[in-house]
Amino acid sequence: MGSLKGKGGRGNHVNRAWVSYHSLVAGTSRTSAIALPSPETKGAGPSLTTALLLCAGALLLLWGAFYNGFPLVYNDTGTYLSSGLDLALPLDRPIFYGLFLRATQVLGRSLWLPIAAQALIVSWLVLLVIRTVRPAATTLERAAILLLLAFGTALPWFCGQLMADVFAGLLALSAYLLIFQRASLSRRETLLVGALFTLSLLVHSANVPVAAVLLGLLALDRRLRAGLRLPAVLLLTALVAARMVSRALETDEYRPRYTHVWLMARLIDSGLADRLLQERCAEKNYALCPHKGPPMRTGYSAYFWSSDSPLERIGGWEHSGAATWPVLIDAGRYFPIANFTSIAANGVRQFFSYATGDGLWGYEAVSFVSRVIHERYPRGAPAFDASRQQRGALLGEIAPLSKLHALLAGLALALAALSLLPLPFAPPSQVKGLLGYALVFCVVHALVCAGVLVTDRFGARVVWLVVFAAGLAGLELLNPGAREAPPLPAARLLLILAAALPAGVLPAALALRLLSGTFTRTAPSPYFEKPVLAWPRPELFVKKVPLSSFGDARGLALGVQIKTKLASGRELIGTVTAVGKETVTTQASWESVRW
Repeated sequence: MGSLKGKGGRGNHVNRAWVSYHSLVAGTSRTSAIALPSPETKGAGPSLTTALLLCAGALLLLWGAFYNGFPLVYNDTGTYLSSGLDLALPLDRPIFYGLFLRATQVLGRSLWLPIAAQALIVSWLVLLVIRTVRPAATTLERAAILLLLAFGTALPWFCGQLMADVFAGLLALSAYLLIFQRASLSRRETLLVGALFTLSLLVHSANVPVAAVLLGLLALDRRLRAGLRLPAVLLLTALVAARMVSRALETDEYRPRYTHVWLMARLIDSGLADRLLQERCAEKNYALCPHKGPPMRTGYSAYFWSSDSPLERIGGWEHSGAATWPVLIDAGRYFPIANFTSIAANGVRQFFSYATGDGLWGYEAVSFVSRVIHERYPRGAPAFDASRQQRGALLGEIAPLSKLHALLAGLALALAALSLLPLPFAPPSQVKGLLGYALVFCVVHALVCAGVLVTDRFGARVVWLVVFAAGLAGLELLNPGAREAPPLPAARLLLILAAALPAGVLPAALALRLLSGTFTRTAPSPYFEKPVLAWPRPELFVKKVPLSSFGDARGLALGVQIKTKLASGRELIGTVTAVGKETVTTQASWESVRW
């Protein structure tokens, strides 16, 4: 520990914070339990072995995109791409991920470059955490952790997706290094990790409140406050930078202008919105009062997207703020306990909602993301149309993998909970502390997201952190105090990696193809027939509706769009393709289902 005394007090502050945190989760405050890397390890430049492992890890984390045949997309991908290319601030999200997409395409207009950058960043940060937490980790152990993340978690499906979701996990790991492991980092590494922490705050609007709540919780312990100074400064810097960019783009404010719409989602799903309208419309003249009752009980998706929803009738997404904010404020004012219990209940649901594949369905040619890719990336449009995601095949094929991810995540969460107990087989304090930190971060993330809505995508983008920490704990239990094995010759390692990558990815892809046949998606209605594929459009579903379900069938004609209900209660918008004596046949894409 004496080698840290010449750091102007910085190392001592961080060490005290480290001892404080790990005394909470490990039940000890002995500094002898702390194993920091030696100055030689910290200051040494990257070896060829490490560089090859970094690139191999990035390739492994992109296997999902390789298997798909094109970078994975989400409906919001179009907004991110267009905002970066046009330098226009989106209405409902920051522009910084769009700028990241633009910057990573400086070498050429290819959407593979941004996900390659994301995978390299994740691989580097994961290896850095392994080095600081388990300095004696061998090359094979580090490779095993990367393989675990690549095939045992949803991380590759976020690394290979043109979305800012991957930065939620990067926010957690960069904050961990800055708060608890700064003494283990070189100055260059500290600068890079700090820049990555700031970028993670900027690219996604949810990361700012998550970081603020996390730092606030850790600040309750006085001994941790010294290590929180740098992240707190970077948090303020991110807010100032966001404000400056907002002014430069000539917008009135940085706060996303659709915040009121997203906040209404939880009030609608919890029933508080309709309860407020039922009880207070007699004395309050809310613009939503004419829509109380069934229109406010349809769920947030129908409130968002239906053409005749209450949201559309009060001005739509862009002009409903003046009508919505009074409802939001009064709901918190009149029902504080109900709001708290609603957020807590949603937080528990969100914490255990982490299924892989949320959003990986195909998107119609008229969707914004499809239009942006065809108009702005014409060279990549054929590959986009031919991808498994666009053909509607990807979700069914990764279903068994999602079950494996859920199993490993459940086991890792159980291990993280057990690590807080004074058990004789507990891992060393550093790994134990990482497990506890990952668990705390996932709880904070779930509670912040629960203030808006609950979705598997939010949980899957961070639960891999617990699996990562559990993997390190497993290595410690199986091989405690391991010493670094002699490094493999670079040429030999390169040959091993060249053989291992296809040997690992190809069988996994083949297994998905074979197993997906037993997990084909079945329609939740007896009137659905077998899905049909109409190239190049995404998966289409044919539904037969009894003619008796229509009060007046005179308006039913070919090409007319009608709304029907699935057995699950979800709404389906389909186009009439045939009118028979007893049934009406409609054709709809999976994307048209109102979730």
